[in-house]
Amino acid sequence: MKKKLIILLCAAIAFLSANFLTPDVAAQKADGLYIIFDASGSMMGLLSDRSRKIDAAKSAVENFLARDFRGYEIALRVYGHRRKEDCADSELLIPFGPSEKVAPALKSAINRINAVGRTPITYSLEQALKDFGDRAGEIILISDGIESCEADPCALVREWKNRNVKIRVHVVGLGLEEKERAALRCISEAAGTEYRDASSTATLAEELGRIQSKPITSVSGVKVTVKMTASGSGLWFRGNYELWQNGEKKYLVHVINGAVVAPGVYDIHLPNRLTPYVKKGVEVTDREGQHFDITVPVGHVTFVYQRADGSRDKDDRCFMSRADGNERIFKMSGERHPLTPGRYTVTGWSQKGNYERITFEIREGEDKTVALRAR
Repeated sequence: MKKKLIILLCAAIAFLSANFLTPDVAAQKADGLYIIFDASGSMMGLLSDRSRKIDAAKSAVENFLARDFRGYEIALRVYGHRRKEDCADSELLIPFGPSEKVAPALKSAINRINAVGRTPITYSLEQALKDFGDRAGEIILISDGIESCEADPCALVREWKNRNVKIRVHVVGLGLEEKERAALRCISEAAGTEYRDASSTATLAEELGRIQSKPITSVSGVKVTVKMTASGSGLWFRGNYELWQNGEKKYLVHVINGAVVAPGVYDIHLPNRLTPYVKKGVEVTDREGQHFDITVPVGHVTFVYQRADGSRDKDDRCFMSRADGNERIFKMSGERHPLTPGRYTVTGWSQKGNYERITFEIREGEDKTVALRAR
């Protein structure tokens, strides 16, 4: 299904009037409200009330512009409105400006939008961060689908939170199946906001109206970096790590930049499909700039290609998985690969020749060679 996301429309009205403008948050209101308007092709689809998504969105924006939002700066970004297959088709149509000046131009611009292309959610969020500059604020995403450009908006928003980016992302799913709903809920969970779901123009407005504004507070924590290496070789497991607490993933720790983490005791996960590992009970104190070097207990394997007569063939790619899994992970023969203890399978590259699928076991500290012999 094509993926999507509109930001705010139908109920920016209800959102801002019912929440931003209430006395208890007026002193701490966000200084930027960012509208990302989904103009991907599937916005031509119908909602359960038979209204067309693009028309409902435009109508909502018109209502939004009828409100009094003096003191706020508003911006509009549109994606998917110009080209069918372009994952960079995301345009800042109206830069941030005072609402009383922006509203007339925004209303005129949005009425000229056509639903045409793809759904570059992650790219649009990346561009939004640049557009915000040093502002704090709110992004409200309304989506009838999920990211369509091979990127991960959940990881991006999670990184924002770890970096203490003072922009909060709200998501309302529009007419979604469960798979798409789960994908969009992930963005809300990463942002620490409540996911909302709607199936018609009326419920869209209702759910947006329930979004609560609260002060954007700094993340209380310390900078943490992690590096996991293989026992016996020191080979680096390059990739992002995860910090878990009480059975719940709390932080994504970037392989280079690390993350801002609240003090506490965590299990550090290496979320590698082939060689997963967990270091339990790691304490993060309140000291700034902590680094954790973790040695992963492994064995090592080297794959070699052999011709049918047993002689060594030139090195090439091969594919392996855990014996109880279906993943096919690319590896190069002739190289030494660290593996956590367990059973694995490997097969040669079909374009190189015909090879049997081999199952083998690796133990901690073991160093073995597995031959891929042509039939």
